[in-house]
Amino acid sequence: MKNIRNLILTLFLGLTYHVGFSQTLTNQPQVICEGETRPYRVDWQAPDGPDGTPGATYTWSVITAGFTGTITPNQSPGGFNNHILINWGTTPPGTYFVQVIETNNGCPSAPITLEVQIMPLITPETDFTYTTPVCANNANLIPVPDAGFTTGGTYSSTSGLTINATTGEIDVATSTPGTYVVTYSVAASGCQLAGSSTFSVTINNTITPETDFTYTTPVCANNANLLPVPDAGFTTGGTYSSTSGLTINATTGEIDVATSTPGTYVVTYAVASSGCQLAGSSTFSVVINPLPTTSPIFHD
Repeated sequence: MKNIRNLILTLFLGLTYHVGFSQTLTNQPQVICEGETRPYRVDWQAPDGPDGTPGATYTWSVITAGFTGTITPNQSPGGFNNHILINWGTTPPGTYFVQVIETNNGCPSAPITLEVQIMPLITPETDFTYTTPVCANNANLIPVPDAGFTTGGTYSSTSGLTINATTGEIDVATSTPGTYVVTYSVAASGCQLAGSSTFSVTINNTITPETDFTYTTPVCANNANLLPVPDAGFTTGGTYSSTSGLTINATTGEIDVATSTPGTYVVTYAVASSGCQLAGSSTFSVVINPLPTTSPIFHD
């Protein structure tokens, strides 16, 4: 009986769905992710040396309790059992030892072991929110990540929304009003899985109020009260005002001519901003002429 020529295990790096590159493992432990499948081999000389010892057999096992995967032998092109494939399957995270024993001429070698550390899979935290809805004149929006948020991902959305792919900042001023679904995606890396989340953002158009109006003017000091005549689409809820001397109802804009001092007045109608409605105002000039003051003439 002879000892195993290479007292190290050789493994293929890569996840189960990747074709990996062979590497001689000189430093233990081997660190893998939960659920991976990895190939292993011993007693092999690269690139074209003997593949196993002629006449020898190899017995593989995971000698640590808790292993729930499967070992598939004879994975070399020539069917030699110095090559195996271990599907770690549902084996829980922890430290495990892979063991191989070569038997030659009925004599077993000393066991050779490889320490394998299985790391848990990490599900990234990708949830986030924005302030929504907002108006088209709103300041830029910054995403608010949930606790434990996984950084390093990418933000994206559909055409019309100006968004920074790295920070998620939305430039509201240059975005087209509408409703958008923002996606944050994280790629797989190491034992971290890929993941993504979405959030809907609405940008509403701003509204410019219609504030134009007129009065009948000029009028005499003994005229009936004046009421404003609003333009089509007039925005209600504003306030009428003018300078001292004009008696005006701030809510309705009605002018009490009889109690007003004759003169020329500028009436202002102003609407405050509310929601996506902008502030706005208009003015109109009203003239109230005095009555004649001629003294009466009497004749004998």
